[in-house]
Amino acid sequence: MAEIKEVLKNYRINVPLFFGDDIFGINQRWLDKFLDVYKREINLPFMCEYRCNFASSEMFKKLKAAGCIFVSMGIESGHDFIRNKIMKRGMSKKQIFNAFNWAHENGFT
Repeated sequence: MAEIKEVLKNYRINVPLFFGDDIFGINQRWLDKFLDVYKREINLPFMCEYRCNFASSEMFKKLKAAGCIFVSMGIESGHDFIRNKIMKRGMSKKQIFNAFNWAHENGFT
């Protein structure tokens, strides 16, 4: 939070913040705390990256409540063999479909 506050203090920011961390949210406890503090202390719209295989409907609700307006989710490849055996992403088609459905159900387009 200190780094975000420093940037906001020193630069005129008139666009949503973007958390371009490909492991954003991999640690659920950390993310819950981050979203709570972010909403309370920063309270600006933001965008983030999120992995489909860590997604849940509840997490999209939390992201939305904290001010998230856009979530980028990479599927890496539509082919199971390439995605999981070659790229080693550990992500099933069901996880991908669920993640996008949950995002849509929670107001992300």
